[in-house]
Amino acid sequence: METEIILNLIKELGYLGIFLWLWLGMFGVPLPNEVIVTTVGYLSTTPYLQVEKVFVSGYLGIVASLSTSYLLGRLLGGKLVRYLAKKSGTKSSIRKALHLIKKYHVYSLIISYFIPGVRNFVPFLYGMMRLSYFRFALLSYSTAFVWFCLFFILGRMSGLNEDISIYVTVSAIVVISFGSFVINWINRKRRHVKEQLHS
Repeated sequence: METEIILNLIKELGYLGIFLWLWLGMFGVPLPNEVIVTTVGYLSTTPYLQVEKVFVSGYLGIVASLSTSYLLGRLLGGKLVRYLAKKSGTKSSIRKALHLIKKYHVYSLIISYFIPGVRNFVPFLYGMMRLSYFRFALLSYSTAFVWFCLFFILGRMSGLNEDISIYVTVSAIVVISFGSFVINWINRKRRHVKEQLHS
């Protein structure tokens, strides 16, 4: 179903359709972002699409989505949080996002991107908290690039009719290793800060 929707968008809007699909993926499209990116990767194997343009369009859509969430936080802030916190579908995600921010501070931008649902709200909350755009962009855009590459490649491999089991295994190892490295690095940073405060 999602493939047909994207194909219709591409027919009408070209690569702009891919950009819009990824941009709107965080704002109400009833599909996990992993499914959307994998589908885009799959479509990049079709003869009438250039893989480089598909990749760039998709990644820029992700960047636009993150940026929009951050800007909404800066502009609307507490009003929108209070509204979303009343809705049963978003209340739990906001609570988890706030817990992640409290525990890992700015590095939660890295961790949250691998947690469906939560990643939608962390950029918004940091916009509301007035985190500098430079720090936000540095952490969120680079993490999104790693995440996007993994699922784009999985989709592309399935489109080329290759055995994707090895790519699923490798991707899982990469994600787990990356996540473990980030968490350990953040914990070391936190311990270092505590030691400095107590010294």
